[in-house]
Amino acid sequence: MARGPFSSRVPLSLEPGPWARRLAALRAQGRPLIDLTDHNPTTAALEYLDELPELNPGGPYEPDPAGLLVAREAVSAYYRDRRIRVDPANVILTASTSEAYAHAFRLLCDPGEKVLVPRPSYPLFESLATAEGCVAESYASVDVLPEGARAIVVVNPNHPTGLFLTRAESAALLKTCAQRDMTLIADEVFADFPWPGGRPASELCGTLLRESIPGRTRQPLKLVFSGLSKVCGLPHLKLGWIVVEGEPIERDAALERLAWLADAFLSVSQPVQQALPALLAGRTRFQGAVRARVARNLGVLSKAMEAAPGASVLPADAGWSAVIALPPGRTDEEWALSLLEHDVVVHPGYFYGFDEPGRLVVSLLQPPRAFDAAVAALFAVALG
Repeated sequence: MARGPFSSRVPLSLEPGPWARRLAALRAQGRPLIDLTDHNPTTAALEYLDELPELNPGGPYEPDPAGLLVAREAVSAYYRDRRIRVDPANVILTASTSEAYAHAFRLLCDPGEKVLVPRPSYPLFESLATAEGCVAESYASVDVLPEGARAIVVVNPNHPTGLFLTRAESAALLKTCAQRDMTLIADEVFADFPWPGGRPASELCGTLLRESIPGRTRQPLKLVFSGLSKVCGLPHLKLGWIVVEGEPIERDAALERLAWLADAFLSVSQPVQQALPALLAGRTRFQGAVRARVARNLGVLSKAMEAAPGASVLPADAGWSAVIALPPGRTDEEWALSLLEHDVVVHPGYFYGFDEPGRLVVSLLQPPRAFDAAVAALFAVALG
């Protein structure tokens, strides 16, 4: 296909695959689909949106490239509640974690330089890296990492696998980053949502902000991401953040340059920054509702899959998703297409980079009645 007027930072073709084409056709027909790809908390009937503070657009516009101090102090207080010390001076506000990635890639990579991204994980890393002119190379384990990268992305806990790094893995990763002069980008948006009955918390790395290399070894630069989308279930308010840690000279230089990048866009709304203390203070109602919904739906799904020969829900530690392993004989896309004919939408595993066939990814946020109907269809397809 000819390049035409477009740059190599955008796809030459946006042609959808068979599963996406069939899904679009069913939606065009008006079929009553149960969408287990939907991770949008605002549509999950969790009943937490009626007590949000009112956003006040009044007062003069007084932008701060790093974010208003009152908002950065609210981020610091959120981490303090988790027994993590974060200096407000080390926080940069962004409009989303996607913008945080874009700023990080601009900060760290010249055109053509490489960043390591996890596989399986979010499908957007390659797109964001390409849009910023750098190259995303995937890795399957932090124990074996390709050489020559400027940065490594870690999603902790991973989405969709729901696995936290272990303490041993995080220690090895920090050591590798220090040895290679590689920046660690840690996406921790799902860290507040542990599963019941997961691995012991003492074995896991709940946040990279607490981790360091013991002794006098030089610490690597760390950029840790989170935001309102997952912490408070407010993706439509568009506020995320980057916490920067590392050796003081390098940390401060990174903060200055991130503020310079943020100043070029000034994309974070001032009213939502002013409301951030109240928004974060009210997160417990939302988080409790999510944990209850996830535990309930996970129990229903696990029981159904245990009764289906050759099917299982893969073990996980946290998050809003479950990964289902189905019997051999069909690809994950074939399983997902079969479920579409039962009016159930799930993501085939390749969407997230699973190499194993027969992997499906489902959201655990759907209201119980819809979720139970979808699980019944999934059980029937798994048996068929």
